[in-house]
Amino acid sequence: MKKSSKIMMISTIALFLAWLFVFPVNAQTEGISETVKTIQQAIEEKGVNWVAGETTISKLPREERLVRLGGLHFQYSEPQKKTDIIDQEVYIQSELPAQLDWRNYNGQNWVTSIKDQGHCGSCWAFGPIASFESRMMVWSLDSSLNLDYSEQFLVSCSDAGSCGGGWDSYAQDYMQTIGVPEESCFPYAAADVACSPCPGCNNRQVKIKSWDWINGDYMSTNVESIKSALMSGGPVTTFMIIHEDFLYYSGGIYQHVYGIEEGGHCICIVGWDDTTSPPCWIAKNSWGTGWGEMGFFKIKMGVNEVEFETGTSYLIPNIQPVIDFTGAPGSGKGPHAVAFKAISNGGPVDNWFWDFGDGTFSSKRDPIHTYLPIGNYTVSLVATGPEGSDTEIKTNYINVISEDGPDLDGNWIQFSSSFSNKYLHGRFEVSNMGIQNTGEFTIGFYFSENGTTLGNLLRKVTVRKGLKSGEKKRCSFRYFSRVSHSGKYIIAVADSENQIIETDKTNNRVAQKI
Repeated sequence: MKKSSKIMMISTIALFLAWLFVFPVNAQTEGISETVKTIQQAIEEKGVNWVAGETTISKLPREERLVRLGGLHFQYSEPQKKTDIIDQEVYIQSELPAQLDWRNYNGQNWVTSIKDQGHCGSCWAFGPIASFESRMMVWSLDSSLNLDYSEQFLVSCSDAGSCGGGWDSYAQDYMQTIGVPEESCFPYAAADVACSPCPGCNNRQVKIKSWDWINGDYMSTNVESIKSALMSGGPVTTFMIIHEDFLYYSGGIYQHVYGIEEGGHCICIVGWDDTTSPPCWIAKNSWGTGWGEMGFFKIKMGVNEVEFETGTSYLIPNIQPVIDFTGAPGSGKGPHAVAFKAISNGGPVDNWFWDFGDGTFSSKRDPIHTYLPIGNYTVSLVATGPEGSDTEIKTNYINVISEDGPDLDGNWIQFSSSFSNKYLHGRFEVSNMGIQNTGEFTIGFYFSENGTTLGNLLRKVTVRKGLKSGEKKRCSFRYFSRVSHSGKYIIAVADSENQIIETDKTNNRVAQKI
């Protein structure tokens, strides 16, 4: 290559590198949407202190964004004041610290993890539940409770709203009168599904004592009152107006600078900071961790930015224990060891008391107990805490069997339906496959929605003389209803009242689809 060509090539490369150095913004902004650029420019022009960027919410089509805004103005449909005013501890301004963040209070985290409401306008359920979970831990003085209550229970079972939107105030009314179970009892579906929580849900619902507007009514606002409510009992709920720029929030202290009003939204306030510029609130959202500061955000304090400081409310948790328990395996040959596990969904528990039904007891939380004589055993658990006690009793819960005992086996030998599945009739056969004879026992016939969970008892038949070893008995089943039961099930259960001790109870229940 000639020397002149080398010089020309070096000069061209140097010119290109100089161009990159002089115009770095073009390289940095390449790939950034026009909306983000517009918001960034508005932030710079107004001199505010937050960062805009693409988020998991901003990337959604507009109609899908709007679904996630489900908070409705309370005052549009109800009086602004509550009549059942409750007390809260009030601090004067000089007593309030410059900073409070319940994510790190006395070195512990009192705020549960970020959730994602998905394609459902259920923020009105997520805001109060977030506050409730934190306040249960704060009032119980135990940040390790790891609480997770069911938003879907409020969406599907309450009259507070739906995936089309709702009211956090009505949600808290429902939490006061009915309560909410833990998440595992009714997992979140992000849809308006039927109210179908787990069996025994009524015994697992935890209530709040009451709730109130922080400033006395919906429209009033007072920074010190909100701080007092946060300081005295934990995170609180509020309502805010969402504009387009908020969907692009990636960090900093938010102030509205761009875009039209998109809708209303309910969130949870977890703290404040007076040392920032400007002073700000710290809040928990329900849009997942791909938005904001890993799901949290800060917003300017003291100016009622986007109506953030109106519609604030606090709840008082009921920290009485709410318990359940499991024991496994539930059936076996003696000596039969059973591992019991206590489940606590409510307030703190200081003492546990187990009655195993065989004359022995335990004060451990999760004991292992060995049963010796064959028989059916009723187990009870009493949990006592500073705010009261709760008792759970399970009748004939543990079954200790013998290899030489009776063993019932059931089978549908005929089943049919007529008149558009309104008239049901069939024959059921029960056999004693064991070595010993049985005493008197009952066969129960139940409706079932899914072929597994027992519904309403339709009929029961008593086998008064029992069955000898190898003996069989047939009984007829007839039922007439005014409505069709197509797609549902009838379940026949031999020894439905646990009157006899069997070698194997797993073959007693037989489902028949209608």
